[in-house]
Amino acid sequence: MNIDILVFTRRLNTLKGDRLKLKSGCHGALAFLLQLRVFPSFVSNKSVSLPRIPSEIVPVLEINHGYEWLLAVALPHVGGLAGGAITSRAIPTWYKHLKKPSFNPPNWVFAPTWTALYTGMGYASYLVWANGGGFQGQLMTGAPDCHWHLYGVQLALNWAWTPIFFGLKRPGLAFLEMMTLLVSVGGCVVTFAPVSRTASYLMMPYLCWTGFAAILNYFIWKLNRDKAE
Repeated sequence: MNIDILVFTRRLNTLKGDRLKLKSGCHGALAFLLQLRVFPSFVSNKSVSLPRIPSEIVPVLEINHGYEWLLAVALPHVGGLAGGAITSRAIPTWYKHLKKPSFNPPNWVFAPTWTALYTGMGYASYLVWANGGGFQGQLMTGAPDCHWHLYGVQLALNWAWTPIFFGLKRPGLAFLEMMTLLVSVGGCVVTFAPVSRTASYLMMPYLCWTGFAAILNYFIWKLNRDKAE
């Protein structure tokens, strides 16, 4: 048996009660990023070893979290800030000259809306991470982690949309990409619910806005199909 598991098990046997409180810190933050597959696989496979702990060893896991929620909230904004730089250059030179549907919101609406949505989805991911037992949750419960795969996919698709639409100036391709994003966000709403209903609810405004943005994207593409992409 792995020596890490033996040491961990012996420590558990010395504790009184049925709850284990884990102090948060750098290890917790690193594990959160590993759970989101942010680091390459060789890092999670070789550099960091998280022992597999049978579910019967720890009946209930209670985690005291520190700054992991801040990391989770900040992560989606990274791509948002990068996309904002691309958008700011394209709006006065290209976007302003496109034909738009009558329901197109004014430009100032998008920045605060996406700020709120990024914050909500980030905190939703933290709630799923925390309520699911932190970095040991899946190992102990045996629950599938498809919600993390979906969250990672939707985040990557979200970040990729702006370079496609505003950078490459390809509304048609951006619309197809956004439809895939819409499906992945819907998957997050569904798979987050068993772990945290609050997290699922926090993803719903994002789902609705993505649906609206997809419709808007489609009409912009349709109205400007005469222009070469």
